[in-house]
Parts: sequence; structure tokens; C-alpha cells
Amino acid sequence: MQRALLTAATVLLALPTARAQSGTQLFRNDVVHEIRLTITEPAWAATLWAWHSNGTDNSLMATVAVDGTALDSIGVRMRGNGTFVWASTPKKPFKLDFNYFLPDQRYDGLRSVNMNNDLFDASHIHNAVCFKMLNDFGVAAPRTGYANLFINDTLYGLYSLAEQINKNFTGERFQNNDGDLWKAIYCNWQYVGSDTNLYTSQLEPKDAYDGQAWDRLLHVFEMLGTTAFADLDDSLDAVMEMDDFLKTYAVNAATFANDNAANNWWLYWDNDSGRYRYIPWDYDLAFFGNSTYPFTEDTTQIFSWWSTTQLAKAVIRNPDLKARYYDHLCRLRADIFTPQHLYGFIDSAYVLLQPHALNDVMDLFDGNDFDSAYFALNTDGTGEFWGVRPYIDTQGAIIDSVLIAKQVNCSSIGIAEVPEQQELQLFPVPMSDRAVLVLPKGSALTSIEIRDQQGRLMRTRSVAGETFTIERGALEPGAYSIRCVDGSMRAVRFIVL
Repeated sequence: MQRALLTAATVLLALPTARAQSGTQLFRNDVVHEIRLTITEPAWAATLWAWHSNGTDNSLMATVAVDGTALDSIGVRMRGNGTFVWASTPKKPFKLDFNYFLPDQRYDGLRSVNMNNDLFDASHIHNAVCFKMLNDFGVAAPRTGYANLFINDTLYGLYSLAEQINKNFTGERFQNNDGDLWKAIYCNWQYVGSDTNLYTSQLEPKDAYDGQAWDRLLHVFEMLGTTAFADLDDSLDAVMEMDDFLKTYAVNAATFANDNAANNWWLYWDNDSGRYRYIPWDYDLAFFGNSTYPFTEDTTQIFSWWSTTQLAKAVIRNPDLKARYYDHLCRLRADIFTPQHLYGFIDSAYVLLQPHALNDVMDLFDGNDFDSAYFALNTDGTGEFWGVRPYIDTQGAIIDSVLIAKQVNCSSIGIAEVPEQQELQLFPVPMSDRAVLVLPKGSALTSIEIRDQQGRLMRTRSVAGETFTIERGALEPGAYSIRCVDGSMRAVRFIVL
């Protein structure tokens, strides 16, 4: 009814030109936005809760102001599964549809944005880190950002933002947006016959759905169900950009993303290439454990989410696909899943988000949980690593050992074997009053310098031996780096609390 009452007059903000990319202001990892919603419906929370609980995607009308710039007549609804059901505070996950009531309306060129309450992620960066890895790896993945959400002037806390998979996304990433778009509900890729009704609980059609969409999709299911795994490589490559999946599989295995096999991904039929594109989605449950299981050839040992998927079995049991997977794993470990590639991003996020997380009264986590989610190694015997930073080192070592055990020669694809690390190490991180700097054995280094995030020199110090203590002294809370004056080793970044 609200749609019918609106006139054609709209409030447009930042409509992109044909060549402009949407979301360049909203999806930034160096700022915490302020998003203010005004909802006039008195019982808005109960209404949205009831709609989402019943599986209805209805939205209420609201006004939004992003960093002071207002947009009227947008749609607001609750979203999520576990993060919605198990959130014991009013801090629910939301979706903002800028064009729900006014079809031509955009914000920063976007139709919508997802606001995640990060119920299972005290760091607020699991999505940001994983999507950065995937995008850097050449996989089309959502972009991210951060915001403090206010509803009717009440602070609901710190949220992470995630780009919606829609026509905006496919048009900008694949240069076309007229193909079929599917969202995985719980898809194990098991072929159970030609009746499309048997698959509606596995995949949901979203955009540009046509009469041939189900036929195209069932062809892949049938192929996986009736073709011997050893013969699948060429057949799968003909209908799916398999490197999208293989790279995503490598990232999922490295980050122990055990909720991203049968769900938390999308498929897009690229009409230009005539193949499906695999799009990863939602990594809030990443970094929750470590294991060699995702790298084994025995599918009974892959964690349960993966062991039921025919597509994962095809990778493990097809020699060509398995070899390509290991090639991608080598590249991931050499270039992306490394401290050098990720520590700066993680440390900057910690400095940016810490004051906002501490001010989040509706969050289920406290300040200690936030710090642990970045830096602490879980030592309770469960084998789970809470801190994203130490997780990269620990799981990276596991990947290295698996590649050696499987006799995977990463140098055969042009990647040098990882040499013994000649770099500085600092313990503990983050630093409170003091920390110990460790130099490689036999180092001839004589002096180091400490610089802040802007590169300003804070301190220079002579060094001797292999270990020595660095006092905090006058260093203010924030991110810093220790660098070799002679440039002989990589810098080490650290946080001062």
C-alpha cells in the first residue's frame, strides 16, 4: 500500500554513471560510518521480528541518514539465520533496501546494503578479512565496511557492512547482469531426479529467472550425480568457472569456514561466457578452529559441511581438479594467507574499531573478547584459535605441513619454496608496557626505528644480540611498526594498548 501512495518524485543520491563503481564511499575499511534510521511505526521491532520469523521479506518504510546525508522512503527489514535467532539483545541484523519503495532510488549507487550484528564474531572483521583474501585472489566477493547504527536516536551498536549480491554486483563484476542468480539455501549438489520441485529447498532463484534456468541448473546436478568423478574435470569446466570454486575452496579450508559448503554462496549464470560463476558469501564463522581435514583426499575426513557436497567430492577425487586445487592453495599460502599480506589490514581494523566496540552496550562481547578475537591464542584444549592474527600463523604452518606431506611442489608452478623467515618478531602483541623483539639467528642488524601509522619516526634504538626488550615509554595507544634501519628485513607491525 505504501508503494502505491508514493509519487514518482524521488530523492536520488550519488547515481553512478555507466562507468562508475557503486559503493565506493560506503564500502571502506578505514572509517566507521554513522547510519541513523528513523522508523515511525510504533511497534517496528515486533513487526519486523514477526515478518522475518515467518519467512516474509516485507520491509517497513524509514528515513536513513548516512554520515549526515539523508535518504527518504527506504525499506528496512531484519535478516540472518543464527545471528537473528540467537541474538538475545535488540541488536538484530538488518537489510536496508534503498529502492524498496522507490525503484530508481540509490545510495552511493547501491540498491541495498546488509548490516551484520556479528553475533559470532567479536572482532567484527571475519567477513572483511575473508572477502579481502578472496578479492585479492581474483574471486568476485562482496566488499565490506563498518558503521554505528542508531534507530530513532538509540545506539544499536557497531555493525559490519556487506555488499549485497544483486544486479549491481553482477553487472560490475561480470560486466553483465541479465543472467540467472541463485542463492544457496542448503545445497549438497545431490542429483535426485528431474523434478525441479525436489531442488527448491537447495537453491532459490533471485534475479533474471527464465524458463531455461532450472534446465541449466539441473544439468550440473545430473552431471555430478551420473558422471564418474575421474571424468568430471572437462565437463565441469564447460558449465562452471571452476577456478572460482577452487580458489574459494582453498580460502574456506585455510580459514576453517565450516559454514560455507552447502550454504553461504551464490551462483550466477554468466550469459557472456555461458558458465556459472561461484560467489562466496558470509564468513562470520571463519577462524573457529584448525585442522588438516579440508586438505585430505578422504571425504569422510572433511568436516561435515563439506563431506556431503558432490562438488567438493569431485575436487578431491578428480586428479586434475585436485591438482589445480593444490596449485591455488600454494598461491594462496605464498601471496595472500600470510602475515605480510594480512597483518597490516588486521592491525588497522583493530585500531579503528576498538573504541566503537567498547562503546557498544548491546553487544554480547566485552572489551576482553574484542582483544582476544584479534590477538589471543585459545589454550583451553579445544584446538580453536580465537585470535585472527595468531590464527594466520598457526593455520599457515598447518597448510605448509600438509603441502609437504602431500608432496605438492609449489615451485613447479612458479612459486618459490617458502624460505626460513628472516624477519623481526615481537612478543606479546598487542603490547601493553613492554615487549621482546627477536632477531633471526646470525643477524648483523645494529639499529631499528619505530614509526607510527603515518610513517613518522618515534624512536631509534641500537640493538645487539638476538633478543632485547622494548619499553612502551611515551608511545600512545595505536598502531606502530618496527623497521630495520638498513632495510635488511621486513618491518613488524604492532599495537600499543
